Parts: sequence; C-alpha cells; structure tokens
Amino acid sequence: MNENQLRRLALLVALGGFFASAAFSAYSYYAARKAQQNVSFFYDAIRESEIACQEQDPLLRRELTCGALADTRESFNLSVNARDAHSRTSVIFLLIAIVVPIASLGLFLSLKWVFTGKLSWNDRGQSET
Repeated sequence: MNENQLRRLALLVALGGFFASAAFSAYSYYAARKAQQNVSFFYDAIRESEIACQEQDPLLRRELTCGALADTRESFNLSVNARDAHSRTSVIFLLIAIVVPIASLGLFLSLKWVFTGKLSWNDRGQSET
C-alpha cells in the first residue's frame, strides 16, 4: 500500500466516521425532541388528573381518575428516561463525529512522519531531520 492509498483511506475513514456519527447524533436529537413532546403531554395529563382527582367525590377517587393517575405517572417516567437516553446518545455521537476525523488524519500524518520523515499532507512537504 503506497502513500496515496493511505491518504485516501485516511480521508475515507475521516469523512465516513464524521457523516455516520453526525447522522446518528441528528437522529438521537430528533428522538429526544419527540420524547420531550411526550414528556410535556404526560405532564399536562398528570396535572389535569390531579385536579380532577381532588375535585371528585371521595368514594370515586380510587376507582376512576386517581387510579389512572398512577399509570400516567409511570408513562411520564418512561418518557423522561427515553428523552434523557436519547440526549446522552446524541452528545456521544456528536463527540465521536468530532474526534474520528481528527484522530484518523492525525494517525495518517504521524505514520507518514515515522516512515518518510515528512510531516505534510501532500508529497511536497519539508523533510524533518
């Protein structure tokens, strides 16, 4: 494998890593926003159910509205956990999208310097001795 092939491979890894990680990050961001909409919906539903539960006759509280309140809180907690997981995933893939290109190009330049003594991207670099 010659230097030009290694250069193309480094570019392929850098660009492929960037675009793949950026796409996963964008999808996770989108999923986090959708989960936030669910969180808002369930929060409003909890508030409405609590008000309805307090206004009801004490004998009906347990069976109708107040019973559904526990299910709504469970759905709210699941939505919050999903939102937080997608947000964390988005940040991780965003960091990967930044690190992979820098690391692959840095690895190429360092290997080029080790084998040829030149520290430049193209063939016309200055010799380091």
